[in-house]
Amino acid sequence: MTEEISLKTKILMILSVCISLLVLLTSSDTFSHGVVFVLLGILSIIVALLGIFAAIMILLRKRNIGTFLLKIFSITGMLYSLMYMLIDVGTRGVFFGFFIIWLIIFILNKPTKNDQFEEMPKGKYLKLNWIVLVVLIIVVLTIVYIWVIDWEGKAKIMSSPNGGGISVFRQEGVLTDITVICDGAFVYDVSELKEDLLAEVTVKMIAPSANISILSNTTGKILLRILNMQENAIKVNRNEKNIDKINYDDFWNSSDEQQLIEFPISGTFLLEEKGSKTMLDVKANDETVIEIPAVESKDPLRIVVFSDTHSAQFIYMSVLAEFLDKKPNFVVWAGDITNNGYSIEFLIASAIAESYPLQVFTTMGNHDIWNRGDKYYNVYFGPYYYSFEIKDTKIIILDTSKGLIGDSQFDWLYRELKDNTNNHTIIISHMPPIDTLSGNFDTSENLHPEMSNTIHIKSESEYLIKLMNEFHVDAYIAGHTHQQGAIKINDTLIATSGALGGTVLPGDNVGYIILDVDEEGVHLENIDVMSVEEVNSNKIQDNLHAARVFVLPVIINKSIRIASTILLFLILSIVLYFLKDKLIYRK
Repeated sequence: MTEEISLKTKILMILSVCISLLVLLTSSDTFSHGVVFVLLGILSIIVALLGIFAAIMILLRKRNIGTFLLKIFSITGMLYSLMYMLIDVGTRGVFFGFFIIWLIIFILNKPTKNDQFEEMPKGKYLKLNWIVLVVLIIVVLTIVYIWVIDWEGKAKIMSSPNGGGISVFRQEGVLTDITVICDGAFVYDVSELKEDLLAEVTVKMIAPSANISILSNTTGKILLRILNMQENAIKVNRNEKNIDKINYDDFWNSSDEQQLIEFPISGTFLLEEKGSKTMLDVKANDETVIEIPAVESKDPLRIVVFSDTHSAQFIYMSVLAEFLDKKPNFVVWAGDITNNGYSIEFLIASAIAESYPLQVFTTMGNHDIWNRGDKYYNVYFGPYYYSFEIKDTKIIILDTSKGLIGDSQFDWLYRELKDNTNNHTIIISHMPPIDTLSGNFDTSENLHPEMSNTIHIKSESEYLIKLMNEFHVDAYIAGHTHQQGAIKINDTLIATSGALGGTVLPGDNVGYIILDVDEEGVHLENIDVMSVEEVNSNKIQDNLHAARVFVLPVIINKSIRIASTILLFLILSIVLYFLKDKLIYRK
């Protein structure tokens, strides 16, 4: 006679399989983060296999083996989640939730009334019923809400970005559906219906020129805001028929779109977003295309590249004014925009970029992905890698924030280089493929990317250099090393820009790079801003202000969560006290 599987055992099986799959999903990217995370990745596979194998044993009616494996699975899982919470702050909330689930599995794995009751010795046993199940589910969901859901205020510059840094965004409303498609820009925000407008659409440019397509199922007016743009005309095309140039407000300065943001050291600044406001008359199901051409001039292309600011506004805020005197076409912020990847750091950096008179293009650094900062980068600065063309020059922005490039990005890079018809090509990223001072690969399979001065995988660096040689890339500009250096490999100039941040050491260079591109090629100039001693002389004051601006909100946030958790367990204890007769079966 086949033994029937109890409800409690079925729940244990489902929980074990689900958390095993979740562990595999959440730790799938650990193998690219150095030896410590590789070990965690291996441990996650072992833990997941234990959970799945335990469920299989229970299905096969091998209860003793299944119960034993579940005990090992729950204990190992709790230890694994504690290890992960200590190492990776960014996923602490998720793995705290996992810890609670493993604790529940451990408790439910204890013998109960229905587990071969006639063979069990006298004593107290857990009794599972729907009331206890409801209480446990509420507790788990509440803990997830407290620790996993992002409580940080949806800080905004113009609005709370809901586009998520994507080029295609569709918003389905009660009356109006709006689709926005961007090329050379990304969707920053699409607001809800208000007053006499169908919507307010905000996009942020990631190239000197862009095309924006808007399709609505309703006739009416849409207010289009374009951020990070040059001052130039906008053409509106509808059904491929050119319409006369429309009027718009150049670089608006209305008081309702200003805000005060407090910066460490630099004090309080009144920031005004730059861009254009355009009122569009759209027809139902009639695509409207907005063309934003790049500003044309006969002067050679000039680019300013700076990096590794690490949220040290007291340095780079003063240097931004200096950039204007150099008269570049645009500036590139080449990674380590933040120091810890906190959303408030990205908020301040985005506010600075939006108020700056020149276009600012960015790439991620290794510090920007701390604490899952890549999701905030995506919201405020858009895609992780992209390209554009200007003045017969192809500019390619690569993502090396994790110390590697990866197959998909290499495939994209190969196509970009192969299809390139411009006379000049410049690649800008955070990590260089080779040390620009020694000319060596500073790589090791056993090092975390943070410990290396170059791209982490030597074979990737070699392949990147091969591609640059094959397609005649003029220059590869990076940051990360905090040092200014340049080396030529074949015909490609590989250079690092120094740092404009507060985390500098003796031997580092505090400065930036100017690139000039003309018919003869790419010319590089290193600009020194201040000495390391000058930076460090302001460091104590800067750290005090940074602690007030960045650290205190985090501490307060954690305190609220800790207090909420304590309160939850107090409430749970009271509830369990009154439910003890229903929870425990006495024999």
